[in-house]
Amino acid sequence: MRFSRRYQARAAEESRADANDIISWLRDYFSRRVNSRLMDERRCIPPYVVMDMGRRGIFGLHLETNDGGLALRCGDWARVFQQLAALDLSVGSWTAQQTLASRTLASFGSRELKDEFLADLAQGRILGAYAQSESDAGSDFQGMSTVARPNSSRTRWEITGEKMWIGSAGWAGFLAVIANTATGKTVFAVKGDTPGLEAGVEHTTMGLRAVPQNVVRFNRLEVPATWMIGEEDKGVVVSYDAMSFTRVTLAAHAIGAMKRCIQLMYRYASSRKIATGLLIHNPTALCFLSDSIVRTQAVETLLFKVLDNLDTGKFVSMEITAACKVLTSEFLFHISDQAVQLLGGRGYEENNYVAQIFRDARVFRIFEGPTETLLPFIGIRMQHVCERLVSEVSEDVEKTRRLVTQVQAAVERIHQQSDSMELSATQKLHWRNSRVGTVAVWAILAAACQHESPEIAEWTNERLTEAASRDNLAERACVPLFSGTAIEEAASAVARDIGDIARTCAGLSWDTDVVFR
Repeated sequence: MRFSRRYQARAAEESRADANDIISWLRDYFSRRVNSRLMDERRCIPPYVVMDMGRRGIFGLHLETNDGGLALRCGDWARVFQQLAALDLSVGSWTAQQTLASRTLASFGSRELKDEFLADLAQGRILGAYAQSESDAGSDFQGMSTVARPNSSRTRWEITGEKMWIGSAGWAGFLAVIANTATGKTVFAVKGDTPGLEAGVEHTTMGLRAVPQNVVRFNRLEVPATWMIGEEDKGVVVSYDAMSFTRVTLAAHAIGAMKRCIQLMYRYASSRKIATGLLIHNPTALCFLSDSIVRTQAVETLLFKVLDNLDTGKFVSMEITAACKVLTSEFLFHISDQAVQLLGGRGYEENNYVAQIFRDARVFRIFEGPTETLLPFIGIRMQHVCERLVSEVSEDVEKTRRLVTQVQAAVERIHQQSDSMELSATQKLHWRNSRVGTVAVWAILAAACQHESPEIAEWTNERLTEAASRDNLAERACVPLFSGTAIEEAASAVARDIGDIARTCAGLSWDTDVVFR
């Protein structure tokens, strides 16, 4: 599957100017009107923030002007998302959820559905949600159990099932819902007030607390047959496009948060005095900042090469968008952790921003595909289409050829290593694909950074060499040290050591008493 822009963007100068205006407005607005700590504590984005952002057109950055949007080029909406995330990662991530719902409708919906919903979504008059994940079908959405069945005349479809971790589902006036149909999967448009639609409990998450994440149920909910988004039984096409789009937008958000961490680390180190002078002159602080800067600049280079490809009408492979997501999510967590460490006790205090960023950043390694799921996927594909993937982000033929040769040598070495391991065939395959995936993401990053500053090019090449040549027989991250029986015995021993803990103390009850039902 390959990913493209799928809409007509405005001219480059107009798009850039509009993006700059929005960025200036966001900086001023958030400084005066948004309290991130309060939103985090209350687990809610204030309604006025939603309305003000809607009026400013931020929910329609990627929609065509005749659908109420601003039709910014990909590189420009990515700059807006970076700014949003640097200001507040919760608001930024929530905005990405809104754009996912409207992107799906704009890319695959009928003209009837677009006229019904898009302008309202673009202006924030209604909110959107994309309902795919289920309790037993997260990354492997093929395992979902929600079903849609047509009536005898095939004029209406009945949807039954339950989704989990659906952003804004409890607030949404429009939902894109993917369900199993006779021979595949199909996506349907659902109005927020449709009979049979029930917003369930809201998840109390560790980070991104202001972003509502709901259970949503479909109790024999009916929709017209004309409200399919895309073709019947072709929902996988819609889903893959949605995942690629979200991975790119999340990468932009992650980079914005990385830049905020660098800013806070520098501010602190420049004013904090230690025994030897200012912290900014300490070698450890310099290493922390240097590492954070090179990681941020490297992934930003990769992301904007991908966005430039989209803006020039090129297709981008799902493997590349997955690599963007893996690298930015892992780097964001690494950098936010370094920020907490550098700030010391102040980094652990909630009132100094970094602790909230750290909590918010943690989920980036999980949603839209955990790193451990995406790496084997990228690894499998890299063994088949290595040259095509590397050349997507590098136009230097000679350097591309060298990188491909390096990757192929690493793949051969990894295969040899896995053959010598005393593992089952399934374990060997998983270990092999994960290790190749690790090499692959560094190769993609190195390819994108070949013509950047010498520091970035050298750093990415060194990381690729390390990943490709490491003695992986000693690295057992994907290889279980204990059998299932041994793990069961260890778990029993733990229970003996600390007790078999189950909390029974009553908490708050929000259920209506049965006598009032």
